[in-house]
Amino acid sequence: MRRPALWWAACLCAVLLAPVVAQATGIDCAKAKTKVETLLCTDPALKKQDLAVAQAFSEALDIAPDTAAVRAGQRQWLAARNACPDAACLTARHEERQKELAGLVANIQQGFKTERARLRTLFNWPKECEDSFQELVSPERNGWRTSGVTSYPLENGRTLYAVQCDQAAYQDSYVVVLQERPDGPGNVLRFPLFDAEGKTVHRSEDTNLAGMLTFNAQARTLTVFTKARGVGDCGSYVIYAFPQTNAPRVSVVEARAKDCSNSATAKYVVPEHWPLVKRP
Repeated sequence: MRRPALWWAACLCAVLLAPVVAQATGIDCAKAKTKVETLLCTDPALKKQDLAVAQAFSEALDIAPDTAAVRAGQRQWLAARNACPDAACLTARHEERQKELAGLVANIQQGFKTERARLRTLFNWPKECEDSFQELVSPERNGWRTSGVTSYPLENGRTLYAVQCDQAAYQDSYVVVLQERPDGPGNVLRFPLFDAEGKTVHRSEDTNLAGMLTFNAQARTLTVFTKARGVGDCGSYVIYAFPQTNAPRVSVVEARAKDCSNSATAKYVVPEHWPLVKRP
């Protein structure tokens, strides 16, 4: 039901950001008109610099918490670059911007590392989780694109933290920490889990969650959609709640599970309509 609104929002963002996003792929020489644009398109070294800046800008946008500030900085730089009278000026402006963007990305990544380290000291989530995440964000793979920790406010000053550990076959894996008071320690929660096999539903409990996590801020519930295979037509769909108590308890509001034994031609059923294991 929400797709039309999201679609229009995406279209609006695309229109509003088009002038800046276009720069992310470098200058379009087919549309070059100004002296600066002509210089960039006719000088191979300058054109290479322009592409390098565009790529650095895209990387900064990809990880920056404040993308509006990155875009504003790019617009300011474009104005200064477009005022250049010659190739020497363009070379200098591109070198400066490339270093500036590289420094920005490095600072953002260091911020992610520092914040995760701070929270790990506070919450002491399992070493296995941290080792997996550190391997996941190694420079040889993705680098630090996020701290891997998302916070969700509960009532009475309590906060829920979803800590990414790894990437499973079809989704990420997490441990979830409940913090009872601001800046206080946290408890790693155990979650009831459901796995359908034919008409049998296997129940278990674990601190590890594999799936797509969605937090409902109004109801203060966490929905975990766990896919058993890539197309997402089997697995589990569970809504969890967090009672107002000092004990690290998790309750199941609703649980649904569907096995993967149906044929490939079977009609797709959305997870919200899978067979109920526990009624709300």
